[in-house]
Amino acid sequence: MNNNVGKDDRIVRILIGLGFISMVFVGPETQWGWFGLIPLATALVGFCPLYMKLGLDTSDKKEEAEQNEVVEKAPEKNAPPTSEGAA
Repeated sequence: MNNNVGKDDRIVRILIGLGFISMVFVGPETQWGWFGLIPLATALVGFCPLYMKLGLDTSDKKEEAEQNEVVEKAPEKNAPPTSEGAA
């Protein structure tokens, strides 16, 4: 099971889930609010089966890979000084 729910998507899902669940206790007090467990669970797990079926992926895998490439290309801090500029 791969993560296919990104950070921003998780935050939105948590807020929506908690909003629906609150309707069970406050406001209309309807049992339909329990459907808020679905977005809340997918946010906590980081995987959405519907996204998998639709081929969607909002995770930050591409950004993480790019950041790893940049880190690998960065020069070492403890590298010996070069002889350039020495007179």
